[in-house]
Amino acid sequence: MQSIPLAEGRPEEPQQSLPRAGRASGWLAVMALVYLVATFAYFICFGIYTAVTQPGLPQGEVEALITQHGQSLDGLAGMYMVQFLFLMPLILLISHFSQQSWRETLALKPVALRTIGFWMAIWALYQAFAIALHLWVDIPEDPFVQMMTGSRHLLVSLVVVLLAPVLEELVFRGYLFKAWRHSWLGFSGTLLLTSLLFLLLHVGQYNPLVLGQLFAFALILGFAREKTGSLITPWVLHLANNLFATVMITYLGLGA
Repeated sequence: MQSIPLAEGRPEEPQQSLPRAGRASGWLAVMALVYLVATFAYFICFGIYTAVTQPGLPQGEVEALITQHGQSLDGLAGMYMVQFLFLMPLILLISHFSQQSWRETLALKPVALRTIGFWMAIWALYQAFAIALHLWVDIPEDPFVQMMTGSRHLLVSLVVVLLAPVLEELVFRGYLFKAWRHSWLGFSGTLLLTSLLFLLLHVGQYNPLVLGQLFAFALILGFAREKTGSLITPWVLHLANNLFATVMITYLGLGA
């Protein structure tokens, strides 16, 4: 039986060493700082908006409204959109070099449809196992999932399905994967570290069992990035995964 091709070409060669691993780790700290600054800026702007549109409110009530907004779907969507706007220019800037474009750094290479289809089949098997696990094991529903269930919130859906996969893949399987892959970490270390960082980003949203599923998904994304040599493959898988979850939870009301 003819084997299914996993890539149009080989993964990047070791001599393509930009970005440098150490500098990329420093930029990761900067990205984390920008992430926090964007969050702070969003809530400062919301506080100003609240004070202007509802003059005379005591400071305590304004702070309570800010907290309430931050725990709402509108707040989560708005906050992520601002984070996206802050981080995207930074990622593109640090990925561009005089001898290497940001497209090359971020591995934005075309992938054959049959290769995408193969990795979609891998994702479908993962998703089938995840569904079976939820049917067999009584998993407590997380507050985040409870808030999403049946909400049909269009803005949150767009953020989860489109913005989150783009931004997260550019950071983890794009910039950081490129920087660390040919360092002393090698593929195994890069796969493990980027998957753990991806997991850390979602701590607080889900319970430990679901986080375990998420870690397995991150490993699949990393393998897809390595085998195809392109960020397009994990981005498509991430988008499909989030689209499936959004339809099931947000629109069909099927929680954990």
